Amino acid sequence: MDEAMKNKDSNSRTAPKVMVRLNSQCHEGLTDLALQHGRSMNAECVMGLISWLDHQKRCALIRKMLISQLDEADVAVLLAKLPVVTEEPGLASDKISTMLRYTPYIRDRIAEQAKTHEVSVHSMLLTALAWWVNVSRQVNALLEAIVDQGGALQAQLLDQPARSAA
Repeated sequence: MDEAMKNKDSNSRTAPKVMVRLNSQCHEGLTDLALQHGRSMNAECVMGLISWLDHQKRCALIRKMLISQLDEADVAVLLAKLPVVTEEPGLASDKISTMLRYTPYIRDRIAEQAKTHEVSVHSMLLTALAWWVNVSRQVNALLEAIVDQGGALQAQLLDQPARSAA
């Protein structure tokens, strides 16, 4: 963990506000995820940004593990049914402005990525948030399919003894 993450002033509640203009699909996806996770819209966006910055490999591994528990054809059909959110800003009438607060760590990392990819910080935010909505929808749909089929993975997980919190 680097110094920016350790900094006691890295509280998103006290961070400066940033205006982000999302397309309606991305806004709807983030709102749905926030409700599902019991988080505020801001907290969901922060989670998405952190996941995009630091946990893409972890998310990809989880997705692959879930896919391995299902039939390939079923996975293709399931994923094809999911709406895909793009980072495209959309038409002016389609944009929804929202205020975000995120830590200096996130701000600095997003700025680094924007510089590396030679795009604006706003564009990088849109890319990260669209990625989060898409990955979350895929993982949730795959989990639901596994639970619905009552698969071997579910049985294995239910048979595992609980770990102590020691």
